[in-house]
Amino acid sequence: MNSSSNSAASANSVQVDLLLETGGGGAGRHVIDLYRGLRQLGWNAHLILSSRRADRTFAAEVAEIPRDHVTYLDLRRYPHPADFAAIAHLRRYISGSSVPHLVHAHSTKAGLIGSALRKVATGTVLTAHAYRGMDPTLNRFATHAIRRVESAFSRSFDRLIAVSPDEEGYISSLGVPMNRVHYIPNGVDVGNIRARIAGANPSERRDKQPVIGFVGRLVHQKNPMLFLDAFRSVIRRGIDARALVVGDGPMKAALMETAAKYSVSHLIEWRGNVPAVEELARINVAVHTSLYESCPYTLIEAVAALVPIVAVENSGSRAILGDLWPPSIVGKATAERLADAMVEFLDDGPTRRNHLKALEAVSRRFTIQKMLSSTVSVYEEVLREPRNAGLPASRHHAPARKDCLEGDRRPTTSRLGLFTASSEQHHTADTDPSAIEPNGSRV
Repeated sequence: MNSSSNSAASANSVQVDLLLETGGGGAGRHVIDLYRGLRQLGWNAHLILSSRRADRTFAAEVAEIPRDHVTYLDLRRYPHPADFAAIAHLRRYISGSSVPHLVHAHSTKAGLIGSALRKVATGTVLTAHAYRGMDPTLNRFATHAIRRVESAFSRSFDRLIAVSPDEEGYISSLGVPMNRVHYIPNGVDVGNIRARIAGANPSERRDKQPVIGFVGRLVHQKNPMLFLDAFRSVIRRGIDARALVVGDGPMKAALMETAAKYSVSHLIEWRGNVPAVEELARINVAVHTSLYESCPYTLIEAVAALVPIVAVENSGSRAILGDLWPPSIVGKATAERLADAMVEFLDDGPTRRNHLKALEAVSRRFTIQKMLSSTVSVYEEVLREPRNAGLPASRHHAPARKDCLEGDRRPTTSRLGLFTASSEQHHTADTDPSAIEPNGSRV
C-alpha cells in the first residue's frame, strides 16, 4: 500500500464526534470552525447537535454541511428525562459503529452527555467554554455547590481543553491532574476576516460619525446594560456618536426600554443575530462588558479586524488583551470609566494609533491554524493511550497530519447537574427545530 492510501486509511479509522447542545454563541462558532478544519486535515469529523436550539447564523452554517455529517438529538438546555434516552441512543450508536469514536464535548450540557459515553468511546475530551463556577456574581453557597459538581464532572474526561489561562487555573483547582489539561485559546481566520471587511459595502464602512459597538448575546452574563450606561455617558459629554448592537436575547426589551428612558433610542441600531464580522467594518470602538468569559470570539474577531477595544476586566479580556492593559482593559469598570476610554479611542490621536499597531501583533496569537494544530495534538495524545473501549486497539490511529501551523500548546492545568450550564448556553431563544432538522440524521 502506498503512502497516499495509508493516509486515506488512517483518516477514516477514527470518527471525531463534536457534541454540542447549544446552537450559537462562541461554542457554536468554535464547533463549526473545528469541524471544517478537521475535515480539511483529513479527520472524519461528525457533528452531534441538539434539534431544539440554534440561532439563525448557526443554523445557516449547519445547513451547508453534508447531511450524513450531522446527527440530531433531543437535548434540552436544562435537566430533562430525554437526556437518558439521548445517552442510551449514543451508546448504541457508538457501540454498533465499525470505527472507534473520539467524543469531544463542548459546553457543560454536552459535557454531561459526553461523560456518560466514556465506556464506549475510544477517548473523551471536554472544552467547557467558561465554567459556571467562574461567575464572580455567584454567592458563596452557589459557588461551593457548583465547584463540587464541576470537579466530579471534569475528572471523568481523558483530556480537558482550557481556552484561557484563568480557565486553566480553575480546572486545576477542581483537582483535575495537570497532565490531562491543555491550554488552547480560540482562533479565527484573520485573513478571511480582513478580506470580508475590505469587501464591505462602502456605505457600511466607518463614517465621520463615530460608531460604538456591542457584539454579544443580550443576556445577564454579557452585561449589556453596562454598555448602554456607558454609551449614555458618552452622549452626555456632547460626543456625536451612534451605537450598534449586534446580538439578541431575553434582555432586549429591557434594554430598549432603558434606551428610551435615557433618550438615546434614536442613536442605537439593533442589528439582531447577524454575522458580526461585516458589522465590525462599521464600528470605530468595540466595547466588551461581560461579567465572566474564557476566550470570547467577539474580542478575537475585533482584534483581527483591527477595531480598537474597550473592555472590562475578566478572564477573557486578560487572556486576549493583557498586553494592552491599559488602556484597553478598564479595571473596576464603571460606566463613567468605560466612557473615558471610549472617548479616548474615538480621537484619532497617538493612543488609538499605538493601539492599532498592538492589535496587529495580538492577532497573530489567535489564529485558527494554531487552534487546530494544538487540538489535533490533544486528539493524538488521547489516541496514543488507548483504553479498553470495546474496540480493537489496532484501530486507534489518528489521520496523517497535513500542512498546519504549529500552535502554542503546553500542559496545564462528573457527575454534573445540568443547572451548572456554562456561559455558552445562555443565549437567544430556541428556534424552530424544523429550521435545521432536515439537514441531518437522528440516532
